[in-house]
Amino acid sequence: MSLTKKTPTMHDLDPQQMHDVQQQLESIQDAGVTPQYLRYVLFQKMLDVYQVPKDHMIRSNSAPERLDDPSLINKLHKMGFSKQKTYH
Repeated sequence: MSLTKKTPTMHDLDPQQMHDVQQQLESIQDAGVTPQYLRYVLFQKMLDVYQVPKDHMIRSNSAPERLDDPSLINKLHKMGFSKQKTYH
């Protein structure tokens, strides 16, 4: 799956696409990338989605245990960040 291909969302689950993503994640983990590092990368990507500047202090924080934590999303909103329209 290329990065330019439409990525799956909770509203549009494609079993084959989800299987492909799972295989890619297993390959990454088999290459020695830890789950903690994957969580950190996903946290940084989430901050990209919320248009947080690369040099913002929140990026230096460690990744939270739950990336879907409503308090984290509320904090981003209170700081004035919102999702890019392409991610809605």
